[in-house]
Formats: sequence, structure tokens, C-alpha cells
Amino acid sequence: MSAIFAPALTKYTSQLLTRISEDFKIPVDDLNAKYLTAGVPIKPKVPRKPKEPTADRPMCPFLCGNKKTPCKNRCVPNGTGCHLHDPNKVHAPKPPKETKPPKVLKGDPLFVASPVVPVPAPVRVQVQAQVEPEPEPEEPEMEMTMQERLRAMLATEDEMEEFDEDEQEFDEDEQELEY
Repeated sequence: MSAIFAPALTKYTSQLLTRISEDFKIPVDDLNAKYLTAGVPIKPKVPRKPKEPTADRPMCPFLCGNKKTPCKNRCVPNGTGCHLHDPNKVHAPKPPKETKPPKVLKGDPLFVASPVVPVPAPVRVQVQAQVEPEPEPEEPEMEMTMQERLRAMLATEDEMEEFDEDEQEFDEDEQELEY
């Protein structure tokens, strides 16, 4: 892939270096020597120091979490626990937490955290409309004697009989008209 684009890239970089040399008044030969022939300087990698083999170090004997499961880490070299549980490791004391003031909500002043202030009760004004009371329908008196009740029943029966007689006469008249 680099073989395909190599001529185009060298042409472009040479044009770019000539423009830079004109703008900043730097000799083109110095820029070509630094960027085209030598390339960009690369930092040499620093070799890591080898770690002690983990097979030589025992497992951490301490328990972890709420379930008290055994720790899965290996002990640190010359220590009795892992990097979390080593008793020789000096832990810096944690600074005490500062209590934060309560947040003040923006917006409706009724919901602002403030001392309780008694609110006066609203004054209710009663307006009486001048409405005439409706007359209540008269109910028959419940405390009638037995004799009065019987008279009322008989009176209604007599009225019903008279109504029935009138109705029969009307029906007879209608029948006569139909024929």
C-alpha cells in the first residue's frame, strides 16, 4: 500500500517544505535533510524491568466484600497480602467529609427551605342570596287513627269504582260506533 502512494506523498511533502521555507525563511536544504532523508526522529523504547514470576508469589489470604469471598490477587513481593490488603502498606488517613449546605431551589418561594412562618388563614366572606324557600309538598300526617285510615281507603276505593264504571261506559260507546 505504501508503495502505491509513496511517489505522491514525496511530491506533496517536497511542495509543503518549499512553502514552509519561503514563509519562514528557512533554507530548503535544511528542511529536506531533516524531514525527507532522515525522517522524523523516534524516541527509543525504554525496556521494562521484568516482574517477579507470579507463580512464586502466594495468593492473598484475606477476604473481600460483603459475601466474604477469598481475594483473587497474588501477594506483593515480601508482603503478606495483595496490593489492597497488605498490612505493611501505609494508608493515608482520609480527610473528614465537609457537610454541604442544603440546596436552595429556584422558582416558587413556597418551596424554599426556610424557617416555618405561620400563614394567616384566608378570610371567608359569606354572601347570602335572597332566595325564597320553595314550599315543601304536604305529606299526609302519619299519625292518623285506624278509623281515619279506613275511611281514606274506602274513599279511594269508591272513587276507583266510579272511574271503572265510567270507563266501561266509554268502552261500550266506542264498540257501538265501530259497528
